[in-house]
Amino acid sequence: MHVNMPNTPITIMKKFKSIISQLDKIDTLKQIASLLSWDQETYMPTHSISARATQLETLSGLIHDQWQSQTLKNDLSQFMDVQTGDINPSL
Repeated sequence: MHVNMPNTPITIMKKFKSIISQLDKIDTLKQIASLLSWDQETYMPTHSISARATQLETLSGLIHDQWQSQTLKNDLSQFMDVQTGDINPSL
């Protein structure tokens, strides 16, 4: 049975921690992609471009998947309407 917990500062912070953790992961993946892109433009041998393109494509997919994850959507929906961006007035 699911029981709605009141929006106390502690429960709100627990909800935020999950969102922050997910956004940290997305940010880390984006930093890795930026580093790989920089390396591609500055130091990487020409014959390695195909492998790097595959790596960046894979990272791009992982970043997209993280942004579209149901867990992130569910966590965010506790604070806002994920379709409109309207803030949840019950906070």
